[in-house]
Order: sequence, then structure tokens, then C-alpha cells
Amino acid sequence: MNTTIEQAIAAWLASVSAFASIANHAGQSVEEIPNDYPVIYVVCNNTESPAHSLYSATVQVIISTPEIIEGNLAVHESLVAALRSTLREADAMAPFFPDSSRCVGASINKWDDSQDSGRWTTAADMTLGIVDKLAV
Repeated sequence: MNTTIEQAIAAWLASVSAFASIANHAGQSVEEIPNDYPVIYVVCNNTESPAHSLYSATVQVIISTPEIIEGNLAVHESLVAALRSTLREADAMAPFFPDSSRCVGASINKWDDSQDSGRWTTAADMTLGIVDKLAV
């Protein structure tokens, strides 16, 4: 289920015009991550099932931009503002989930900003409610 969640959120973000030209990675990827471009990562860290057919998923959406290119702090700030705006409308991600599951809610738990290894990074920690329609 983790991969399904990651791919659905990544596809939703890729459909948003603010992120159309950004490399977008879901979970573990064999693709090389560019060092000199912004990138978005979607990672589903954990999925729990508190009840039959109901899942709670812990997800991180991470934006990372290189710090050494002039003007990239402004680019990073712009991407983070777009992400904050997009995640406020998280119900829009529901159509990107496969027919076998349904996203029934999302809550942003925490935002975290950091700078390390020559990159600015902002992470949104979220909890999603997922219904497995095949188990109903």
C-alpha cells in the first residue's frame, strides 16, 4: 500500500502547474536525483490498519533545492508557498488514488525547514486516512 500512496500523491503533485517542471520522486527510485535542480520527494513512512479496511498512512512531502545557485532561495520559497497552498486542498488528491482505495482525509501535522549538504529542504509531515475498497 505504501507504494500506491506514494505514487498517487506524486502524480497529484505532478499535475499541479507550480510543480510541472520539478523532478518528482515517489518512494525509492532508481532514477538519479539531480544535484543542481529542485526536486520533490514523496515518502510513505508507515501504514497502520486500526480497523478492517481502514488505514492510517504517515507521509512526508519534501521539497529540496540547491543553495549554491543564485536566486534559488527565492525559488525554494516560491515552491514551498505553492506546496503549502496545494496541501491545503488535499482533497484534490483523491482522484489520483486507484479504484481499489480511497483517500478519505488528510491532515498536516508538521512543517520542517533545514539546510544541509548544500540544499534547502522543507518537509511536510502528513497523516492520510485510506479506505481499502477491496476489503470492505
